[in-house]
Amino acid sequence: MLNTEEGIFLEFKPHHPKNLTQYQRALRRPNTTYIKIDSLFDTIEFNSISTHARFESLCSDDFRTTNDPVGKDLRAA
Repeated sequence: MLNTEEGIFLEFKPHHPKNLTQYQRALRRPNTTYIKIDSLFDTIEFNSISTHARFESLCSDDFRTTNDPVGKDLRAA
């Protein structure tokens, strides 16, 4: 199974002659992520930049609500 980094490198490679694995800056994990939704509402395009910390903060309630059922299933397995 590929991780996100490997998937990006594989997608990048056929379109560009550069080898990303040779560039240290490309190998560092990005601190921000660009989010693009083509048609969020009535064909309005939405663009945003988010940090990992902000994403975790926004999703923290969802993470907490799934933690208990997943934990129970893992213990039962």
